[in-house]
Amino acid sequence: MPTITAKIQLYVNESQAESLRLTSKTYQKACNWLSERVVVSKNLNQRQLNNLYYKELRQRFGLKSQMAQSVMKTVIASYKSAQSNGHEWSLVHYKHPSYDVVEDLTGVRQATEKVHVKNRYVSVSWAFYQFRQFLEYKAQLYGHKVMVVSPKYTSQTCPKCGHVAKRNRNKKTHTFTCGNCSYQSNDDRIGAMNLY
Repeated sequence: MPTITAKIQLYVNESQAESLRLTSKTYQKACNWLSERVVVSKNLNQRQLNNLYYKELRQRFGLKSQMAQSVMKTVIASYKSAQSNGHEWSLVHYKHPSYDVVEDLTGVRQATEKVHVKNRYVSVSWAFYQFRQFLEYKAQLYGHKVMVVSPKYTSQTCPKCGHVAKRNRNKKTHTFTCGNCSYQSNDDRIGAMNLY
């Protein structure tokens, strides 16, 4: 059976919006509660965490089955991501409000007009300003803030040791290798990590 992925937008009344906010806050609290147990046990095995904490997650936070499983997957993924990024083992905390960070793309159209003709449409057809406006509007609805930051050197700076060098990034292979500490990853991922 094929999988169909749909992107939908929900229009809710104030009562439904409050219910969504409450659900989000409960989910955040459940993630923090489980994170406090995972940081001590260092256990990232979903089956074992399920056996240890599933019932208590549901009872303590009033979560439905699928939501309790989602909390476990979120916490496990956060710790695994921190490990893969070379961070020391420490408590992952889920806090509010969250921030959406975007690059300041002022002048990007002029820079991309130097692109080869056959690739120009893809490069210059994005409506960056319009996207930013939509993002800021949606963020405001959910109590988030959009931070606009300079993208300068984000794909050339090592998030582990801070070493900045143009040769750290290989644009052709989209890879990043730090010339100082040898940390490696995808160059776009490095840029996103440095924006965060």
